[in-house]
Amino acid sequence: MEYLAKRYDTGQPVRITLRGKKVQAIRPAPSGDDLPIVGPGFFDIQINGALGYDFSSDKITVEQIAAVFRQVIGTGVFRFCPTMITNSPEAYRHGITALMETLETYPEFQPAMAGIHLEGPFIANETGPRGSHPPKFCVPYNLELIEELQRISGGRIRIVTLSPTYSGAAEFIGQLTALGILVATGHTNASPSQISEAAAAGARLATHLGNASHHDFPKWGNYFFSQLTDDRLYASMIADGFHLSPMMMRTILRTKGLGRMILISDQADVAGCPPGKYKSGPSALEVLENGKIALASNNYLLAGASYSVSRGLCNVMAAGNLSLAEAYPLCTTHPAALLGEPAFSNGDEHDFLAVGKQADFLIFRHEPSRLGPMGISDSDNLRVGRFHFEAIVRAGKEEPIFKP
Repeated sequence: MEYLAKRYDTGQPVRITLRGKKVQAIRPAPSGDDLPIVGPGFFDIQINGALGYDFSSDKITVEQIAAVFRQVIGTGVFRFCPTMITNSPEAYRHGITALMETLETYPEFQPAMAGIHLEGPFIANETGPRGSHPPKFCVPYNLELIEELQRISGGRIRIVTLSPTYSGAAEFIGQLTALGILVATGHTNASPSQISEAAAAGARLATHLGNASHHDFPKWGNYFFSQLTDDRLYASMIADGFHLSPMMMRTILRTKGLGRMILISDQADVAGCPPGKYKSGPSALEVLENGKIALASNNYLLAGASYSVSRGLCNVMAAGNLSLAEAYPLCTTHPAALLGEPAFSNGDEHDFLAVGKQADFLIFRHEPSRLGPMGISDSDNLRVGRFHFEAIVRAGKEEPIFKP
C-alpha cells in the first residue's frame, strides 16, 4: 500500500510504502499543490466520553466504552486518557473496572489508552471553580481511595486534577507522585501561595487553564495568573472557541510559551450527538446548534466540548498565528513528554515516519479557522477549521473515519 503526501513539519512530498503493519520505504515524491498532508496521530489527555456514553457513569458497559474508543480513534487520536470527572467512589470503581475489562476484551485498544485521568473528586466545592461538576461529590483528599482505584486499574491512573486548597495538599501531592501519578491543579480557588506550594510539592500541570473559574478575579493576585506564570507547570488548553476567546488563547500561548503548552479536547459524553437535550449523570446537558455543550438549565455554563482535538488545533493556529509545524506538538509530542511516553505512537522518539517502524499516521487536508474577536460565539465572523481526513492509518490498517 502506498500514500503520497507532504509532511506536516517540513512540507516535503513523500511516497510512503507499507508492508503489513510497518513502513517499508519512504521516498521523495513529485511536488504538487494538490497533495494532502501527512502527520502523526494525536495524543489527548482529557476525553470524558462520546456518543452519549460517559466514562464517569456508574452504568457504562464494555461495549459502550469500545464504541467511544472507536470514535476517538476515528478522529485521529491514537493515544488518550479516558477522563472521569467528580463522582462517587462507586462510580469510579465501576468505570475503571469496565475500562480494564474493555482492554481485555479488545486488546487492540491497549496501545490507545495512555492512562486514566481523574478530574476530581478533590476539587473546590464552590460555584465557578467547580464548573459543572456535581457539588455533593467534591471532597477533601483520600489517599486510600486513590490507592484502591490504582489497584483496580493495574497502575493505569496517570493524572489526578485537584484543588490544592484542602489541608495537607503538599503531602498528598507527594503521595500521588510516589504512586506514579502526575498531579494537576484545576477546578480550584487556590491562592497564589497555594499554587506555588503545589508546584513545589510536585504538581506539573494546570488543567484547562482559564476555565472552571470565577468570572471576576482579584486584580493583583489570583489562581489564573499564578498558574499562568509558574514555569514549573505545563498548561492544558481547550481551544474549541467557546471555552477561551482568541485573545485569551494568545495570552496563554505567549506567556506560558509553546514549550509548556498542551492542547486538549475535553470531549464530553455527548460529543458526536446531534443538537438536543441529554441526561448526563446527575446533570441535564444541551448540545446547541453551533456545537456548544452547556447545562440545559443554563446555556452560559459550559459542560465539556463537542469538538475533537484536531478542531482545537485549527483554532489555536488561527488564534496564535501559528503554523501547522509549530502547533502540532501541542497535541502530540508535548503530552507524550509530560507523561513520559514515546514521542510518537510508533514508538520512535524522533520521527513519526520511520522505515521499519509501525505505520501510524494521518492523511488529511487542513481547512483553516477564521475566528471573530470573541470566538465561536461571534458567529458572523467565525469559520470553524477542521481536518478533512483522507486516511487514518494505525498499525498499517486504515481505521474508519468518524464523521459527525
